Amino acid sequence: MEHMEYIAKLKDGTILRIEERPQKTPPTFGEKLRIYRKNKNLTQAMLAEKSGLSVLSIRRYETNERDPKLKDIKRLAEALGISPILFVTDNRPMLYWSDILKMIFDVDSGKYPLNPNQYDDPKLNTITASINEEKKKLSDGSITKEEYEKWEADMLNVFHIPIE
Repeated sequence: MEHMEYIAKLKDGTILRIEERPQKTPPTFGEKLRIYRKNKNLTQAMLAEKSGLSVLSIRRYETNERDPKLKDIKRLAEALGISPILFVTDNRPMLYWSDILKMIFDVDSGKYPLNPNQYDDPKLNTITASINEEKKKLSDGSITKEEYEKWEADMLNVFHIPIE
């Protein structure tokens, strides 16, 4: 989309100018993977070796020919020394703690426990520890799925505070 400008003259003589600029699309998974790999000075072959994936898979992910499974995202993130969350965010601004929490809930399918000590921020480590506790209760039958979903919703409300 090219830059467009619309000008309208209102009845009272006011001139209204509206500009339409092209929207930047968020980077794809493949673009992010390439950026993170190059930032670590790794070749595709080196990343393949570190992650246990094939060079062909890395190439297909970077060219967006194939979408990775969650387990492969986790392996790539570990090999790159980053959080898997960085691959799946849509680059929306994170203004509130609830934005981060929502993203964690969206990413976390419950199959992989979150590491509560992987972040630099103690609040985020506390949140991930709480998520693990509630998931454990859900898996051992101490709470129902409905109770877990209510807990998630309550957490989003409690943590709707600005990130400082």
